[in-house]
Amino acid sequence: MTFINSLFNFTKSSSSFKTILWSGLVAGILDSIAGILVYYLYFELNPLQVLQFIASGIYGPTAIDGGIFMIITGTFFHFLIAYTCAIIYFFLYPKIEFLSNHKTISGLIFGLGIWVRYLVGNEFTNFTIYQYPKKSF
Repeated sequence: MTFINSLFNFTKSSSSFKTILWSGLVAGILDSIAGILVYYLYFELNPLQVLQFIASGIYGPTAIDGGIFMIITGTFFHFLIAYTCAIIYFFLYPKIEFLSNHKTISGLIFGLGIWVRYLVGNEFTNFTIYQYPKKSF
């Protein structure tokens, strides 16, 4: 079996690496979709502007005019956060019995906690959404 095929072959004995790889990827993609929809509906930002906004957490308002580099940087940071959350959840899961007994509720609470942390964390970033110039691509 090749390496690529083994990534799609899930068993009870799947590797930790594969579990974290897929969990972070799925979380990152689903969160991207949710973020793009929310920021489009409430702030009229397109997907590329959302990624620049993510990069602005580190680079400040200069990320808005940073072009493709800031879009790639925003994507990197977005998935870095998703994978960090997946790793944390992966290691907490066997240690906290509630997580394995109530999988759906636990996942929803964990996701909600990440969103709340995001909302609180905005108080400490270099940039706020309201300063973003509205422009179309």
